[in-house]
Amino acid sequence: FYYPPTAWYNRRWERQTILAADAISFVTPETLDLVMAKYPSACRAKAFCLPHPFDPLLYEESAQPPKGTYIIRSLGKFYGPRTPEPCYAALARLCRESPFLLENTVFEFVGEFTRYSKVLLQRYPQIAPFARLLPRVPYRESLRLMQSAHCLLLIDAPAERSVFFPSKLADYVGSGRFIAAITPPGAAQRIVAEVGGWSAAPNDEEAVYGLFHRLLVKRPD
Repeated sequence: FYYPPTAWYNRRWERQTILAADAISFVTPETLDLVMAKYPSACRAKAFCLPHPFDPLLYEESAQPPKGTYIIRSLGKFYGPRTPEPCYAALARLCRESPFLLENTVFEFVGEFTRYSKVLLQRYPQIAPFARLLPRVPYRESLRLMQSAHCLLLIDAPAERSVFFPSKLADYVGSGRFIAAITPPGAAQRIVAEVGGWSAAPNDEEAVYGLFHRLLVKRPD
């Protein structure tokens, strides 16, 4: 929701903060470029990147994916334009065109779901045997669930370009599992590629379908 008076105050306070700060930290160079383009070069000289970290000591060595069933797992909250529908649509197409690829496969969505996200699943009844909505879990349990999946799925909202680096993605990287991302061009897509993962834009149905088809053929972990 865009409210002009609030936006005006936000811009004002942002400028005052940037001018007064001795150092300005951003989690991605994309965010740094977007914000600091509005300010003099002297301000940009104070800016640097400090990406989201993960703590390797929080992961359990004993947490491993099961044998026999290929698990693709998404962890996180869905809200607003960020929904699991691109996944549901791609899964429904797989059910129609290549159902054999879904044998011994499950997609699990762990987190908080709006009523829309739950009702949305009813639009794609054919995917019910392969898609599960699971409740939110504590942080340490979420790390264990990351480690016990074969593939971790990142789902972002559609956009022409995104500077967003979700902290969850840092946890995904720390788990050591393969990452597939439904994310726009930008920071998250770059990071996923850097760790050897694959991605597709949320508003590109053909690309999302191709991503899932490739995952189920190759089954990386």
